[in-house]
Amino acid sequence: MLIIAIPKSCSTSLAYTFAHINHLSFLQTFNKQNNNNKCKSNNLYRMHSDMIEYEESEINKFVNSNVVYKQHIFPSENNLNLIKKTKCVILLRKPEHVINSYRRKYAFDGSHAMNKFQLKKSDTYDTYLATFMKFGLYEDLVNFNKRYEEIQSCNHLIIYKDDIINDTYITLNKINDFFGFQKTSNIKLLKKRYVP
Repeated sequence: MLIIAIPKSCSTSLAYTFAHINHLSFLQTFNKQNNNNKCKSNNLYRMHSDMIEYEESEINKFVNSNVVYKQHIFPSENNLNLIKKTKCVILLRKPEHVINSYRRKYAFDGSHAMNKFQLKKSDTYDTYLATFMKFGLYEDLVNFNKRYEEIQSCNHLIIYKDDIINDTYITLNKINDFFGFQKTSNIKLLKKRYVP
């Protein structure tokens, strides 16, 4: 089962919780990017190693019904064509909220990804926004949402980060229903975060 997520959308918590309540394994694969496989984003690929141009065999691996995969698959033409018929949940979040989350994470733990864009821990949200716009990262985030919203079909369940936080029970049961699992009561979002 595949959950495609825009970065900084509590996707690790969502995927882990979904896997936990349904007694499944949870994985996120990390790929070594090279000049031949990096995705066609402006710069977002520089922050996430799973932002590549996927091959059909890689997407097919994510369909394994006993494992929940969470990936940041950028919506390039290649990737969209590959997931067109793949049953998956797509998790989205407003670009401004994603940027603010990157800022908070960098202030908290000094994540090296922000160093690539000359940002400092003490920079304001406005500085982050200006930098994300300058390097095309803001455009990447806007396109992530827009392109996935445009391809919505019966194979795709689109949910938003706010739904997970505000309506955890309803949202997780929508995902259960979508993947053919029974509804669950007493659902609580498990706090998990990826730690490199």
